[in-house]
This record gives sequence, C-alpha cells and structure tokens, in this order.
Amino acid sequence: MATRTVTYKQLERALERLGFMQTFRSGNHVTFVQQETGATILLPGAQPEDGVQPIYLYTARRTIVENGIADEETFESMLNEALEQP
Repeated sequence: MATRTVTYKQLERALERLGFMQTFRSGNHVTFVQQETGATILLPGAQPEDGVQPIYLYTARRTIVENGIADEETFESMLNEALEQP
C-alpha cells in the first residue's frame, strides 16, 4: 500500500462530508461532533497544511465505522476525494 500524506484540512473536509461539525477549538485541540450519532473526534490543533499522524487517522476511521456513520471503504473514498482538492 502506498504511503500518502493527509493534511488536517483534507481530513476536516472528509469529516464535514460525513456530517461532522467543528464544535470547539482550544489552543491544543479541535473537537468534531456528528450530531445524528453523537460521535466525537478529537484532533490536535495543528495547522491546516500539517500532515495528520497515522494514529489520528486510525482513530477517526474507527470512530466513524463503529458509530455506523460510514464503512471503511466510504471513509477512504472521501479521504481520496479530499486529497484531490487543492
């Protein structure tokens, strides 16, 4: 599998397409909540162009799948679409 770099901006786009909204931002963290399910994803407060560490992608994927928001294939597809956008 090829290694790819996903930025926080791209991950945020994918999360928004799945119905997540940024609900809180402190100096160190950003919280996204999907209102329909109550699923919460906590990310570090990084710059939009910074690469997302693999553990945060794993955590986001796991939260999305376990809460029935999307399957892994759909999440990956949304990430790929976000990677194609400038």
